[in-house]
Amino acid sequence: LFSQLERTVGALTAAQNFNESILQSMTDGLLVVDTLGRATLANRAVERMLGYESGELFGKSAEEIFGPNALGVQESLEREAVMAPREVVLPRKTGGQIPVEIHLSPLPREGGDRGGVVVVVRDLSAAKAMEEERRRLDRLALLGEMSAVVAHEIRNPLAGIGAGVQHLLGKLTPDDKQRESLEMIQKETERVNRIIEEILIISRPVRLNLAPCNLAEILEEVLAGLEPRLKGAEVRARKYYAPAAPWIKADAMRLNQAFTNLISNALEAMGKGGELRIVVAEEDKGELEVEIRDNGAGIKKEDLPRIFEPFYTTKPGGTGLGLAIVKRIIEEHGGRISVESEEGKRTTFAVHLPVKK
Repeated sequence: LFSQLERTVGALTAAQNFNESILQSMTDGLLVVDTLGRATLANRAVERMLGYESGELFGKSAEEIFGPNALGVQESLEREAVMAPREVVLPRKTGGQIPVEIHLSPLPREGGDRGGVVVVVRDLSAAKAMEEERRRLDRLALLGEMSAVVAHEIRNPLAGIGAGVQHLLGKLTPDDKQRESLEMIQKETERVNRIIEEILIISRPVRLNLAPCNLAEILEEVLAGLEPRLKGAEVRARKYYAPAAPWIKADAMRLNQAFTNLISNALEAMGKGGELRIVVAEEDKGELEVEIRDNGAGIKKEDLPRIFEPFYTTKPGGTGLGLAIVKRIIEEHGGRISVESEEGKRTTFAVHLPVKK
């Protein structure tokens, strides 16, 4: 009997360990809430999603975990019924929110009574990001079609206007009163043409002339070109370049354009005075990181998700194309760009570019 008991206990322990292993290996989150609305079981997946350490969810109320969406859990408890899957946004302990899909099923107890609710939580962050990226690409595709019409219908007349103005300027003396008006027309014509060029950059594949490039040299060229603005704004540039950083295969002219846009934005954000920090560092995963940080006005939290969208701008008179062009150029190089900002204090753009041997 003792040996049989030992074998039975061993089998039960193995089964319990096996079930625990399955529970903790699930990619979806699983949470059990009892009839009092308190968590009695949670796997690692749901803890990671909601930003909790191991065991921290135990005993917490549905209101603490699900916020306003706790009503769905309560409804499942009261109706003792399986609820249709629903997409909700849950708060994270570490801050922020996470989009998820939750499935609610009543948990039967011995004797047929209901013993709580099983909540299966599926992280939708990646799916939402892919959906947003698909929408962005759709917008760019539409913009590409429009830009072909714009290029044909506007650029040709602009070229005629520019040539006509240039011809008239050639006939005027330097002190002619009409020269100022014609020069203003010429300047505005060039501005419209430049906007069309920017639209074409973000709406069509960028043609890259790839060659070995040194990022530090490109950044030095950008800073040299912006030197008058740096001095005029009394901004101090601090540079930290990784020694012996590998060269990258890139289009130096396009990267110069991208970094010029980023640093120009930083100068505008700082106004008069401030410190611009530029760091080039080599990362372990075969990438070079360029960090551009300013201590200017920062970006509002609600604007951050949209700053790389074409035509989205918070500047009076801005076109909303500068950062969209930066993102397009960096992505065409196989890189990525991210931003962190604290309103009224600082903004940091991080550009990651692959090192190709």
